Amino acid sequence: MRETERKVNAATALRAYQRIVSCGVRGPNGHELQGVLAACDFDGYTISLSDGVVNVRVLFHNKVAIEAPSGKALETFVRRIERIDQRR
Repeated sequence: MRETERKVNAATALRAYQRIVSCGVRGPNGHELQGVLAACDFDGYTISLSDGVVNVRVLFHNKVAIEAPSGKALETFVRRIERIDQRR
């Protein structure tokens, strides 16, 4: 497992996804809340979260796939989805 894969908790990402879908603004590519776009694939087994710089996909069995240009960008993204998850 790469270092960056350990920095995104699948459960946090899934809760953030649900909050974005519930509270965000629906657009042509998914729902957006606080600068994070949430979408899912056609069968619902894979969800994706993106802030335009970092892309995170939660796959079947909660495997996390991350595309991030740097550790700093990933840290910023993680803080963002944690804030969304904690929002009540």
